[in-house]
Amino acid sequence: MRVYLEIADGPRWERFWHDLATLGELGPREAVLLADAGRRGLALNWERESSPDGGRWVDLRPFTQRERRRLGFAARHPILQRTGDLKESFTEPGHARHIYQVGRWDGGTVVVIGARENPATPGRIPLLNRGGVNPAGRRVAPRPFIGFSETAARWIEGQADAIILQRVARLGR
Repeated sequence: MRVYLEIADGPRWERFWHDLATLGELGPREAVLLADAGRRGLALNWERESSPDGGRWVDLRPFTQRERRRLGFAARHPILQRTGDLKESFTEPGHARHIYQVGRWDGGTVVVIGARENPATPGRIPLLNRGGVNPAGRRVAPRPFIGFSETAARWIEGQADAIILQRVARLGR
């Protein structure tokens, strides 16, 4: 299973992708800059322990807190970061399961960042993101981490604006 997150979410992005497409393909460095802004945005969800819409993640249940202590981790925080592997799979380009792709779709450039499932724990990403019941039969509260907060969207928009302005400044040179 692959989980993809596209930096192309809804009408607010259409103008940016259209402008970028009309000025030419994204260069490799420009695509990296946009992906980096997206990765910072995903990392912000973990740092704030909140969903992209700003809602705080549900506190860990007493059972989970006891289990974390027993395994040598802090009981309550950081949530979804015992080892950091899940977060790093989405936010670190060098991580073995990190996904980074750039392509053309519907006349525009699409930058995709995300993470592949860990074969040792299939179904873990959607379970932790959406909630549900784990293989041991315990209920897992949803803690959405896939998507961009308003702050992250502004970072990405700012980077896209900077790319467009640089390209416009180079026109006619």
